[in-house]
Amino acid sequence: MLNGEVVGKTRNMLVEHDFDVSSLLAWGQRNVLTIRIESSMNKARAREYPVHLFGNESHDEMVALRMPAHSFGWDIMPRFLSGGIWRPISIQSRPRERLTDVYYATTKLSAEGAELTIRYRFHSAEPEIAGYSVRVRGKCKSSSFEKTVIARFVSGGFVVHIAEPALWWPRGYGEPNLYSVELSLLKKAMSWTRGASESASEKPRSKDGMRRRPGEFRILVNDSPVMAMGSNWVPLDAFHSRDAGRLSRAFELVNDWGCNILRAGAAMSTRTTPS
Repeated sequence: MLNGEVVGKTRNMLVEHDFDVSSLLAWGQRNVLTIRIESSMNKARAREYPVHLFGNESHDEMVALRMPAHSFGWDIMPRFLSGGIWRPISIQSRPRERLTDVYYATTKLSAEGAELTIRYRFHSAEPEIAGYSVRVRGKCKSSSFEKTVIARFVSGGFVVHIAEPALWWPRGYGEPNLYSVELSLLKKAMSWTRGASESASEKPRSKDGMRRRPGEFRILVNDSPVMAMGSNWVPLDAFHSRDAGRLSRAFELVNDWGCNILRAGAAMSTRTTPS
């Protein structure tokens, strides 16, 4: 609740939640944010569980609670079906025109070059979306690329061809080259007196590696066989709010073992390969 008004409810710790509070903020005054935390198990008890609906290892509450599987009890993790805030809460101002989703994928890679597929989605409060375009720029060492396309709808995609790309390699096989990639949403403002001008409303940046996907039964990176020397990535802490504080130590161990691959187990992890 914000200033006594309900903002929203959440029942899933696996995804981020965003709420529009612009109409509830008291500008220039003191604002009060109130959070009510209820029992996860008591909420799950209120659900119906027919005989054909059940969870793994007799944990039927798994079908009602959206949290990591290890939270229900694992051989190396205690059972903690808790509820509450596990990531920071913040109030952010957003431009009226902004990119809301960006996706990159290396879809082709050969001696002739690489093919980068880009998907995007943006938000605009304008009654018409004419005049928008999307521009991508990327650079890694001496390799760079740039392309601008007209945005005919709030969702779209395009392909960029990259000659002689700087490839990403796993540990022990070469440099883990990463491209600095910037995607910009541009709007052309037409004026009878000043002509046309462009302004960039948002520029999400990321680090991305160019590599071919692994093959079946053996691992191929950039068409070269790779000996996988790895380990299983499991939760760093029973409470994920404390994971970040243990990442540095965990990757020190990974590097000390000489690993070049990590298999994500039942943990919520987005990092699978040490750089």
